[in-house]
Amino acid sequence: MLSIMTPEITQLVTAYNAMETTKQRHMLVLEAMENRNKKFGLPSSDQEEALLQRLLNDHNQAVEGFKQASMAAREQSPEQMAQVIGDLTALDQQLDQYRS
Repeated sequence: MLSIMTPEITQLVTAYNAMETTKQRHMLVLEAMENRNKKFGLPSSDQEEALLQRLLNDHNQAVEGFKQASMAAREQSPEQMAQVIGDLTALDQQLDQYRS
């Protein structure tokens, strides 16, 4: 990762982390609901569906934030953006071995 980052690159990394976090939250609840339904035949409650929708909305907002941050970073510092995206992609690939 870059040692000195422009504000746009810092925002890009922050937006990426928000996007990853909201994705994990949504997937955690979705997988738990699907597993419970598959294992016990128990459907999700209205409360759970509302939570799942809220988490999906949060993730959609985070994705939009990442898109906006990407455009700003690309405009301000395309070289740094390419390096940071490469670093984030490499990190994500390293983490693949720990995902189930």
